[in-house]
Amino acid sequence: MKWYENVVKVCMGVEPGERVLLITDEALGKEQDLLAGVIEDIGPAELFRWTLPETERPLQTAPPDVLECARTFDVGIQFLAHTTTEEQLYRLSLVKATAGGGVMRFGVGLNIDQAIIDHEAELTAYALEKLLSIPEVIIYGDKDPSNARNRLGVIAFNVKGFDHAFVASVLSYEGGIGVRNGCFCAHPYVKYLLGVGAEDAHEVEKMILNQDRSNVPGAVRMSFGLYNTKEEVDRLCDMLRVVINKNYRGKYIFDKKRGEYYPEGFTMDFTSVFQL
Repeated sequence: MKWYENVVKVCMGVEPGERVLLITDEALGKEQDLLAGVIEDIGPAELFRWTLPETERPLQTAPPDVLECARTFDVGIQFLAHTTTEEQLYRLSLVKATAGGGVMRFGVGLNIDQAIIDHEAELTAYALEKLLSIPEVIIYGDKDPSNARNRLGVIAFNVKGFDHAFVASVLSYEGGIGVRNGCFCAHPYVKYLLGVGAEDAHEVEKMILNQDRSNVPGAVRMSFGLYNTKEEVDRLCDMLRVVINKNYRGKYIFDKKRGEYYPEGFTMDFTSVFQL
C-alpha cells in the first residue's frame, strides 16, 4: 500500500458517499493529486480541493467556503510542506469550524518532504538487503528491497532460536539500540503472521492471566527516523550476529511476570540522567 492510499483508506478511513475536504500548499501539488485520485476511486459524494496561495502566506484564516466544508463535511485531510507560528490563527480557524460542526474527522500532516521520503526508502531498502543476508533472520511482510518506496520504514523480524524479548534486550543493553518487541498492539495480525492458532493463543492468554508471559508470541520491530543512517543499520546487523553467535556479554535473567530479560547484576541510576 502506498503512503497516500494509507492516509486515505487506513488513517482517515474514507468511505463511499462521504464528503471530503482536501488541503495542501503549492509545494505539495503532486501529493494533492495522488490523495485526490485515491479519494475519487472510493466514490465520495463530494471532494473539495483547496491549495493555500503561497503569495498570501502567512494566512490568518481559511476562506469562508473552506470553513463551511470544515463545519459540514465528513472528512478533512490537510498536508502542508511548511508552516510557521504566524499561521496559528489560520490553523485555529479550521479547528474552530471543525469543532463547531461536530461532524468532521480531520487529519493533519506536515513536512512531507521528498528528501525525507527518499532517505527512508533508501534506508529501508538497505536494511532489507542486510537482513536478508543473515540466514537466521526471519522478516515478516514485504521483503523486497526494490519495493521499499511503496512501504513504510518499519521492519518486523525474528531471529531463529531466540525469543523476541531476548533479542530486544541484548540490542538495548549491549548495543544501545532501541527496538520494540511483542505484538505491537496488533495481536490478531501478529499471531496470524506467526502461525499461532486459536488453541495456542487461548493457552497463552491463560498464562498471561496467571502472570506468566513466558510463551507470549511476538517479533522484533525496527523503524527509521529522518536522523537514522546506514551505519546504524550496520550496527544493528552486527549486534544480531552477536546474538546468533552467542557472543553477548551478559547473563540474562527472564522475568516471566513482565516477559522481559535483564542482565544479571545490572543497575541503572536514573538520577544521573533524569531529575525532577
